[in-house]
Amino acid sequence: MLRAAQAEDYLSRIRQIKSVHTLVDMHVHPFEVVFNDLSYQKNSSMEGVYSSREASYSPPGIAEERSADDLPASCRRLISETVRHRCLRIAMQQLYKHTGTKVLTDHMDLSGIDQVLLLPVSRPGSSPDTQLEMMARMFGGDPRFLFGYSVPNAVNYDDLSAVIATAVERYGIKAIKIHPAITGIDPKTPSGRARIEKILVACHENGLSVIIHGGRSPDVVTPVSADFGELARLELVDWSLTDTAVVIAHAGVYGYEQVQIEPVVKTLRRILERHDNVMIDLSAVQHATLCRLLKEISADRIVFGSDSLYFPQWRCLAALYHALEETCAGAEESFLKIASTNPQRIIMEGKASYRLPANDLQFNPLTDAG
Repeated sequence: MLRAAQAEDYLSRIRQIKSVHTLVDMHVHPFEVVFNDLSYQKNSSMEGVYSSREASYSPPGIAEERSADDLPASCRRLISETVRHRCLRIAMQQLYKHTGTKVLTDHMDLSGIDQVLLLPVSRPGSSPDTQLEMMARMFGGDPRFLFGYSVPNAVNYDDLSAVIATAVERYGIKAIKIHPAITGIDPKTPSGRARIEKILVACHENGLSVIIHGGRSPDVVTPVSADFGELARLELVDWSLTDTAVVIAHAGVYGYEQVQIEPVVKTLRRILERHDNVMIDLSAVQHATLCRLLKEISADRIVFGSDSLYFPQWRCLAALYHALEETCAGAEESFLKIASTNPQRIIMEGKASYRLPANDLQFNPLTDAG
């Protein structure tokens, strides 16, 4: 991990870049989506803050930190699943005890990010518009916040395109989020694969790009679906059914130990070679793998995503620049493609422009206080 002083140095340089370029984070969750057990009220003492419980809000800062990834795998395995899930739920509730425009813009100001794509995840049984309505109440009308949409499983195949078109009209959504593990869609089964491919066709018809979770989800509430996002399953999907960009989040390596990465990266390369509209983001990717991917995959096929608020946005952005300096001669040029040019093209240019050259919930109601 970067030390705080190193991160501040990189962020200072990034803020200089930001002064003449728009920087975009394509992977931000406005709400906690794994356990999905938080509801929010307007914070009575801070404008632009919604809180899950009575607690004062403090803006984020740059600080030293450690993560679970710093623990040896042998130590992590000693922790029982029950204890780990209980601790994880508490940690995620802490991360998401506050949300809203003030919370996210504080993170953005610290990082140098200008715009974020907000990605809800629709759990089985949720209604189509619940999350979008919440996002609209919290973030609507602010151009810094772009909306993604997660299509509920209850929407029939024949209605997918119309439901997405309605969401575009009402909420101005810019992309569709698919999370196989949370939504219970298994690409390995004919029905799961058909579901994803029908969504792709609907995205093609509506000119929307796709962000799909890539990798394992060991902490998902329903363990049977933990591997639904692994690349061996995603490889079975015909991603070329849409001519818009398809972004595989976490480069497909989420949830793997470092020693397990090799076959996953090989699968990723096959997918990228087969489908020239597929891209990746590098959220939650460890440094060694991050450097390897930056060496092997063209910056034309990468967008910046932080997976904030689960991971500190400022740290993810600084880590990206640090890894680029270690791997690329033109670090700033590659950084601009990843954090500015590519995300803006995905968001702004619609479905006609993504033929890139092949290269190497159910949600608790939000209530207002007062």
